[in-house]
Amino acid sequence: MKKLKYVFDYLDFIKEIIYRSNKTYLFLDYDGTLTEIVNDPGNAAPPSNLQHIFKEFKNENFIISIVSGRHLADLKKILAGLKTDMLNLAGSHGNEIIFAGRSFAEKPYPEMHVNKNNPLENIEAEIMRICGNTENIKIEKKPASFALHYRNLPLRQFGIIKKIIKFLEAQKQAQDFKYMQMKKVIEVMPSYFNKAATVKKIINHYEGYDKHNEKKWGGLIICIGDDTTDEDLFKENKTGINIKVTENPGSCLTLAEYYLKNPEDVLLFLKKILLYS
Repeated sequence: MKKLKYVFDYLDFIKEIIYRSNKTYLFLDYDGTLTEIVNDPGNAAPPSNLQHIFKEFKNENFIISIVSGRHLADLKKILAGLKTDMLNLAGSHGNEIIFAGRSFAEKPYPEMHVNKNNPLENIEAEIMRICGNTENIKIEKKPASFALHYRNLPLRQFGIIKKIIKFLEAQKQAQDFKYMQMKKVIEVMPSYFNKAATVKKIINHYEGYDKHNEKKWGGLIICIGDDTTDEDLFKENKTGINIKVTENPGSCLTLAEYYLKNPEDVLLFLKKILLYS
């Protein structure tokens, strides 16, 4: 297992790389990265420090994107107090994107619950049957996916989660989908999309793209995230800077090279590169 580097031990080096880049693309997860994870996701309001950073931020060399597993409407609602007109917001792991300065969202994939041939419909129905009337389990429907939240489920009832995982593993043998087990959340989604596609889509939006001659550019990509889905960002960002948010860097399996301890660390890092760069 490789040893992760603490960002603040290499801050001058990172700032020098940013300074030498003609443009920096910053991709940020939300829950667990910009704000602490809470029992009720609806209460995960952005901290005041983040509001200050985005209010004062004016550096046009940075393109900032928040890429979340939340439904885009939910992400916009939770960020309502922020100055977001300069941010790209991507919800549902990049399935919905609203670019900075626009008032409408792009949805590159069809709505799951409109597509009658989507195998996830039956999978969702069976999971609901397994859960029965169990309290503290919530199914959240999103475009092209659904998520099972069990953060408040008592430990004595975790046998239900094991049954669901066993069912999903069996279904994967016959159905084309994937699931990701994150921090007290299981998300079931089509196999063809993840956060990495968001990186390409957003960069192509700003840089332009010719399918016959992919454009090379001299920009820098920085990805920061705390969960399993963020590993897709790190995997896509082979030549940039990847930062894992973790309190346990010594036992963390990740593709990232650097780490920050918690959202408080992340906000301090953003302040130093966005306001003092």
